[in-house]
Amino acid sequence: LLSSADVEGRWLRSLQLLLDAQLWGPRPDAVTYNVVARACSRASRWKHVFDLSQQMLSRHTRPSVVTLNTLVASSFGNDNDNDSPGRPTPLAWRRSLQLAANARFLGLQ
Repeated sequence: LLSSADVEGRWLRSLQLLLDAQLWGPRPDAVTYNVVARACSRASRWKHVFDLSQQMLSRHTRPSVVTLNTLVASSFGNDNDNDSPGRPTPLAWRRSLQLAANARFLGLQ
């Protein structure tokens, strides 16, 4: 269900399904968070991608290489002009670089 929402570009539906899983189960794992983060990234909702990564950590869900790749990819924003509302700030880009630097600490290789 989540994968189909991602493919269809329904990032908001993906977030709702994640919230439902958090409330009612089953407990979301890294794959679940990654699918939702990818849907948000494709929709240039980079703030949601970063929020999801923080949720993973606060819920003791170990990030994966896919998590890191999605975070870094979302930091580049979309391919639209520089005034696009989906484009991340320099702070978001620096945050992605810090995450990449800390990947080893998280056990990612």
